[in-house]
Amino acid sequence: MPRLFLLLLLSFLLSASAEDECVNAKEKRVDLYMTDDPPTLDTMDKVTSVAWFIQGHVFEGLMAMDKNQRLGPGVAERYEWLPGNLGLRFFLRKNAQWSDGKPVTAKDFVFAWQQVVAPAKANEYAFIMYYVKNGEKINKGGAPLTDLGVKAIDDYILEVQLENPCPFFLDLTTFVSFMPCREDFFWSRAKLAANGKSYAEMRYAATPADMLYNGPYKLTAWVKRTSLRMERNEHYWQPDLIKIHTLNIKYISQEFNANFTLFNSGKIAFTSLNDETLKAALAAKLPLNTYNDGGFAYLEFNHRPKRSDRPDWQPIFANRNFRLAFQHAIKSEDIVNRIIGIPGYKVGNSLVPHCIGDKNNPWPAQFPMAPIVKNAKLAREYLEKARLELKLEKFPAIDLLVTDDPRGIAQGEYLQYCLSRALGLKINLDLQTFKHRLKKQNDGHFDLVFTNWGPDYNDPMTYIDLLWSKNQNNHGAYSSVEYDALVTGAQNCADPVKRNQLFDLAQRHIRDNAVIVPIYERSIVYVVNKKLKGMTRDCLGTDPCLIHAWIEE
Repeated sequence: MPRLFLLLLLSFLLSASAEDECVNAKEKRVDLYMTDDPPTLDTMDKVTSVAWFIQGHVFEGLMAMDKNQRLGPGVAERYEWLPGNLGLRFFLRKNAQWSDGKPVTAKDFVFAWQQVVAPAKANEYAFIMYYVKNGEKINKGGAPLTDLGVKAIDDYILEVQLENPCPFFLDLTTFVSFMPCREDFFWSRAKLAANGKSYAEMRYAATPADMLYNGPYKLTAWVKRTSLRMERNEHYWQPDLIKIHTLNIKYISQEFNANFTLFNSGKIAFTSLNDETLKAALAAKLPLNTYNDGGFAYLEFNHRPKRSDRPDWQPIFANRNFRLAFQHAIKSEDIVNRIIGIPGYKVGNSLVPHCIGDKNNPWPAQFPMAPIVKNAKLAREYLEKARLELKLEKFPAIDLLVTDDPRGIAQGEYLQYCLSRALGLKINLDLQTFKHRLKKQNDGHFDLVFTNWGPDYNDPMTYIDLLWSKNQNNHGAYSSVEYDALVTGAQNCADPVKRNQLFDLAQRHIRDNAVIVPIYERSIVYVVNKKLKGMTRDCLGTDPCLIHAWIEE
């Protein structure tokens, strides 16, 4: 009995110490994981969700999200709209500082926003700044950077002129592309090429020392593809808000089973679950948490007339009937229920998911779309029409680009099986790492790509303009005069009723022309250490966010 008692006591102590390892109240430290390494942490460059998790903790915009995920003041302590709602004036707080102790000024926002649209940056997210006056013209090389509608009245007053009324502009200022950057520090790490159209040197954001931070945390360590560490920024304007002083990302892994094992052994403070680990969590009676992260998965066609990497490529996806065949050959319910099997996932019927709008009355509930019904016979009829119109004896093999993580492979294999069986087409899987999938997607080097999108702000436009011909995230290069007119009409419309009507017409255009094939709206189920409190997860803003979190003894 004494030996048994000692073994039980030892087991208890080991489990208790393991549980404390990832959530350490004494050190005010939480150990976490990430699913991938950020391609870049430059806020004026491309935007990815894995980078935004870091950027959202180490940078702060004019406005910020509070602990209840409501819009509130950030660097700007107040604002006022200009006449006609064609601009705003922001009044910056004088105690906002960079991590080197120097003040954050209006000039830092002017410089950063100019860099977002600077042709030399070749930023695929430059379109997000088109709401600011002359943003598009500058990005297309038609005007100098100084013409951007943002100016520093003085060090602490920033005035923004808008191209058209933009009712969601305050939400935009929380987004990564609207973060500030100090000009002197940037040029100490970057150098323009002689032609002024590219960079001869770009060390900015390459390492923790090559960035300045104005957010609650600062990045202090980054071992590429291995680990990151963020520590409380002592120069942040409200340092007492930060209860957890160190966010230690110890692991970078996409393996659900491995991450669940790390969680159970006390190595990480939370982890998301897939169908397999969800069963294990239920068996262990672990408390579950869930939320709609706004991720919308869809099959994107390459609408280009030609591809730079394939001189022999045939532009068959420009044919509407060919795309309609795909639309009716795929049963999204099977992917949601049989491949994923996670509570909260919804079959995608429209490009705009249920995370947009009022949480009690989301936009898709106000403008519903009927489900797309799988119909193999109808799909074959569309396919034959396409073959005749394209004057083909048979269709070439089609490459489907997917991410090579376990879930991506499973979904890709199902789509391969589904399309091959329903349409008799040869579908090859092009498996790539997340980083290389993004590159091939951005370069247009694909036939089909299984991709997803998350919201930048709470308005249908954040999804609808994905297929706008001017949007660089329109990876399939879809171009339609009719669709562009709907997008620009909504951009220029201040009447909320008319804007929603235009959005509804846009989603119906997508359906009628099979511009993409909607698959699902994503939901995340996760488990979290019982001592970690106040961590927020939401489709808008930094996810997960630990700025307002604390450790409970």
